Amino acid sequence: MGCAKRIVFALRTLGETGKPAAGPKRADALAAVGTAAAAKAILDNFENKRGDLQYMSEEVAELLGELGANAIQAIPLLERMLSEDANPSVRSKAAVALALVAGPAALGSLERELRKGDARLRTYTAVALGRVPDQRAIPILIECLNDAEASVRWCAAKSLGQVGDDSALEPLRRALADSSEDVRANAEEAIEKIISGFRDSPE
Repeated sequence: MGCAKRIVFALRTLGETGKPAAGPKRADALAAVGTAAAAKAILDNFENKRGDLQYMSEEVAELLGELGANAIQAIPLLERMLSEDANPSVRSKAAVALALVAGPAALGSLERELRKGDARLRTYTAVALGRVPDQRAIPILIECLNDAEASVRWCAAKSLGQVGDDSALEPLRRALADSSEDVRANAEEAIEKIISGFRDSPE
């Protein structure tokens, strides 16, 4: 389901209890625009009825992430989801959404959760860090290459390839000796991406 259709679905569902803040016609219009207006409508509906619609938390986090900087007013909600929600799936989705919405401002929250989160949350946080356009994410991702969980190392290697900074080359080369075949494959791909980026960049 595309982002626009999912916004319509979310707004209609969130309006099922209490007073609907957005009817179907308005939901369609907001979905077509796909801007901060849509994010605000989703946020207002969800915040007002959160207790009754906890099952929508993952969907809401994902939608807000897709709206990116247009959903900047949702940063406090996403931070609460990340740090407080009892559902690991919600916290994982919130990590990625927060990176997409807040950008570099998400680094502090993501790093804190990386230190204390379970394996699934650490994995999603490694994915999220690859979406943050900030050099400060690189040493955090390099540290993730030593995580006890292979999935975290796998995602960290992939994210380092996406960031594309040469400071990651040596740690990625060390990751070529990782016990996990998937980690080794991602490390190799990341190295190729970084080197290729240098080769393709203008003089």
